[in-house]
Amino acid sequence: MAWGLLGLLASSLILLIVPLPLKIPLSQHVIEKNTEDLASQINQISFNEELKTLGMLQLAAMGNVPLVNYMEFQFYGTISIGQPLQNVSVCFDTGSSDLWVPAKSCDNCGGLKRFDSRHSETFRQKSKKKLRFQLEYGSGKVAGFYGQDSVQIVSFMIENVTFGIVDYEEESMRNMKADGLLGMAFNGLSTFTHPPVFIQLIHQHKELEPVFAFYLSKEPNSAGSELHLGGFDQERLDRTNAVWLYTDVVPQFGMYTFWRIAFITVQVEGLQSAHTGVTICGSGSGTDNREQVESPNNYVTECIGFVDTGTSLLGVPSKLYLSLLYQIAAYAQARGCYCGYTAQAFQCFLCSGVDFPSIQFRVAGSETKSHLFFSLDGPDYTLCVDLTCVALLQPNGQEMWVLGDVFMKKYYTLYDMKEKRIGFACSTANSHCGTFSASESQGIVQGTSPSVPSIRAPFGTHMPQHLDWDIKTASTKTYRIFALFWSSVSIISSFLVAFSLFGKHSSASCQETKDLILYLSSAILAYNLMIWLSNLTLIAGRTLFCRASFVSEQFAGTLMFTLYGCVVLQLVLQYRKVTTSAFSSHTNSAFTENARHIHQYSFTTLAIALGTVAAVLSSALDIIGTVPNVSHFYSTCFLEHSPTWARVVFYHVPRDLIFGLIGLALCLIRKFFPESMTLHANKSYQQYRLLLWVTFGFLLNYGVPIIVGFLHDVKVISGTTWLYSSDFFVYSQGFVQAFIWFSSDFRHSILSDSENNEEGICLVRGM
Repeated sequence: MAWGLLGLLASSLILLIVPLPLKIPLSQHVIEKNTEDLASQINQISFNEELKTLGMLQLAAMGNVPLVNYMEFQFYGTISIGQPLQNVSVCFDTGSSDLWVPAKSCDNCGGLKRFDSRHSETFRQKSKKKLRFQLEYGSGKVAGFYGQDSVQIVSFMIENVTFGIVDYEEESMRNMKADGLLGMAFNGLSTFTHPPVFIQLIHQHKELEPVFAFYLSKEPNSAGSELHLGGFDQERLDRTNAVWLYTDVVPQFGMYTFWRIAFITVQVEGLQSAHTGVTICGSGSGTDNREQVESPNNYVTECIGFVDTGTSLLGVPSKLYLSLLYQIAAYAQARGCYCGYTAQAFQCFLCSGVDFPSIQFRVAGSETKSHLFFSLDGPDYTLCVDLTCVALLQPNGQEMWVLGDVFMKKYYTLYDMKEKRIGFACSTANSHCGTFSASESQGIVQGTSPSVPSIRAPFGTHMPQHLDWDIKTASTKTYRIFALFWSSVSIISSFLVAFSLFGKHSSASCQETKDLILYLSSAILAYNLMIWLSNLTLIAGRTLFCRASFVSEQFAGTLMFTLYGCVVLQLVLQYRKVTTSAFSSHTNSAFTENARHIHQYSFTTLAIALGTVAAVLSSALDIIGTVPNVSHFYSTCFLEHSPTWARVVFYHVPRDLIFGLIGLALCLIRKFFPESMTLHANKSYQQYRLLLWVTFGFLLNYGVPIIVGFLHDVKVISGTTWLYSSDFFVYSQGFVQAFIWFSSDFRHSILSDSENNEEGICLVRGM
């Protein structure tokens, strides 16, 4: 009856949760370029050449705009507006052409800083009446009024720039970390900033070339992302022995708007050979994005895309999106992945980035009759944490491909406003990009290194080589229900144990064991509860609560592991008490009582101290480590916050230390082991036996997943069996402890109505 009620309560809790989705602090660093060899150059040229060279080097340094890399998905830098200067951060967006910043009065706008037009001596409105505007982006709308003022980018001042002052942002736009947005596309996209800021910059500063380049850092927590105005960083090319490969920008409706380029084909690496591919769009694909253009090289293509710094992911025409996902999933599953389209995104489990196929984009070259190719490997367009990978792709309703930050992090990109072309830096030693002849129309083009390393699925798991969307989606839902059910069982079970102990009276000799069981059950309760809270707060969209939940879970998880260790230590102490004075009623000497209070106080202090230190580190470093891996149903809250080192330090090392401690304890009590399995009325003996079974519970919950993982690794069991069985034992630890507590006479050795029980037995009268 009790267990049926427990299952009913757990099932009802599942109905409260729906699955949902993903801070890494990144630095800003100013780098001066092209200045290292200044002295040697001056010694080799004439005085006039010295001045010329010095001016070029200084100009190159002045045109360098450092960018902040936020979560590897937003890159933004600082500009200044008005007199006196007011600093704001903007996303330099090649997918739009207007400049706007938030108004001082906009309390609900994203970012941190605001522009106050009343405090600028040079600001003026375009007319006596405020002229309103509204702009719509892929992620939402903004609205406001516009005016005119001076804008400074690094050391370059631009006069009389018309820009927007936003007093309304849709909620989806408030996720921007930048304050505003500065469009760097062509004049054809401009709504009120005529001409766009960069065009005004090169008009007012004739010394600048009409080009700019973006370098986006590949790694989180790394400095070096930059926008280079009026040129590019030659040293960056020289370091990788790279050259620019150019393709022409394609006009739209007879004018230049986006930085659009024409694809010859887009192909996905095939299953049979690294040299053959499946054509997603382009010649011979049989599908298209409903827009055909003719490139300057008279090569007709079916695919159009634009290179956009304001898009984080890789955009795919919506009509081609599922086709692309199918090919990716078929390739990944053939290598042991377990793929499906979940509520959050397209995800694959039990795999890594190398298990995904390369995607190759072929374009017509501007300067040669040869065509160009640029490839993205699996790790380039996936985000993997442990064994779960998310494809960084999104459908694009504009029916064009979007080469966003995912693509640009791999290829240093040059935008040439004068020649209407885009250049991608390609190393001569790189097999992922290069040129090929126009007659080469089939297969994935390989560079200087045609061989592809063999790919092994993680833990040797092999899945069917076909993709069944309904089955995979259903399996994902089944797993979520399974995980939520057993974690809720642990929540309820731990609560019942803690409730049965809280406020109950025990004799002095039983107090330390009672407190350990109470604290351990409370820690298990809090640990599982934080998982639920992380999902609930994501549903409400309150990401700060999500962060608070994993800081709290770090505290609860560390507290839980420490208390398990204390249980093992208490087991050894209780063993010594049982063996040295097995059935004596004179063990409550003053010395024994003082020792008991000392180690009881030490256990509690140690657990709380370590939990607090772990929580402080979690908050300071923005990480969560007390999770076995992040391929669980709550991973969206912890994504990018649970690096491998954190899980090793806060989860695997404490767990293994407890295993070692248990091994030493069992070696110590091995001779007494047969008697440990029998009942006895002595209170010390019963406490010893209770602690021993709690220790066995830890071995069951954390030892079995290791054994199952080994069996999975040697291909004895399937990946599905490994996933369900290992998570069952991790999620059911609260249930196991409750089963031990309520299914024996152990609690009778702890609880009592008075301290004056006969024979020193701490029994609860009437139970």
